[in-house]
Amino acid sequence: MIMKSKITLLLIIANIFVIRAQNFNTAYTKTYSSNNCGKESFSFNISNSVMTRTDNYYKTSTKSPSRMVQSDFDNSGYYYEMWLPSFYLEQYGIDEYRRVNTLNYKICYDKKGGNLLYLFESDANTGIQRGKFYFTDLGREIFCNN
Repeated sequence: MIMKSKITLLLIIANIFVIRAQNFNTAYTKTYSSNNCGKESFSFNISNSVMTRTDNYYKTSTKSPSRMVQSDFDNSGYYYEMWLPSFYLEQYGIDEYRRVNTLNYKICYDKKGGNLLYLFESDANTGIQRGKFYFTDLGREIFCNN
């Protein structure tokens, strides 16, 4: 009976972590300074305060600590969330923070609870000029010139 209770508890905890995970797929990219988008497939997963970006062609991944710190609507009326690694610095200190990828993410939707338009990724230390957009098909229709 005790073993059955422990297994049930573990299943409940595992389901909580699975429910909290978010997955996104994008099909186009462009750099911050570019006007045109290229076809390039990526997957994103947010789970346990870690953002994982996977290049679906090369099958390589990059991970960065990430927590949502802000949500709002931009000047065009699109809903966005800001996901940043700043908690990692506060929690683990500067030495550990320097050892990990530190990427900022803006995740933009057509409306709150709506369809994903894009993720914008930038290095937390160098700013947005070297950032990259990852668009869905809908985001490409709205934001890409080609």
